[in-house]
Amino acid sequence: MITEKVARFASKTSYQDLPDQVVDKVKMCLLDWLGCVLAAVDEPVAVITRKLVHEWGGSGQSRVAGLSEKIPAPHAALVHGVMAHTIEFDDIYKDALYHPGAPVIAAAFAVADYLGAPGRELVRAIALGYEISNRLGAAVNPSHYRFWHTTGTVGTFGAAVAAGVLLNLGFSQMVECLGLAGTQAAGLWQ
Repeated sequence: MITEKVARFASKTSYQDLPDQVVDKVKMCLLDWLGCVLAAVDEPVAVITRKLVHEWGGSGQSRVAGLSEKIPAPHAALVHGVMAHTIEFDDIYKDALYHPGAPVIAAAFAVADYLGAPGRELVRAIALGYEISNRLGAAVNPSHYRFWHTTGTVGTFGAAVAAGVLLNLGFSQMVECLGLAGTQAAGLWQ
């Protein structure tokens, strides 16, 4: 089963398994993502989204650009995902017709901050989230893109993998994580 192969790859790949060029590329993607997030701090949609999640409340777990206090990790992932894609300068993987940084790094950054994860684990989570979601996006496109926004559908899997890696999910838990991601995938065109 494909899900099991993906789960095994995600749960078994260590930081040491990543080639140096992949680690360097992930660091560049992280810097690019951060630049997009910071550039969008004062954009109306970012201000509205931060205000909304602040009103939702909850215990402080993760930092978010533009807020002084921490907010729940899922809220931080949402805010950063919105901000990363707001100015349309975020990264793209053309073969997948997909912007992986907005969902993958937003989720990874929020979970890593909440857990206090070391930088190597953040890099590993991003690398695996990108690898799996980029391959999935390339497999379903270009036909998928005619009806669905790939960042919303495929990105759900990439974000789930990145979060699952940081949460140190084992094989069976990662299978379940991917199943849940599949039920949450959306991305309809307006």
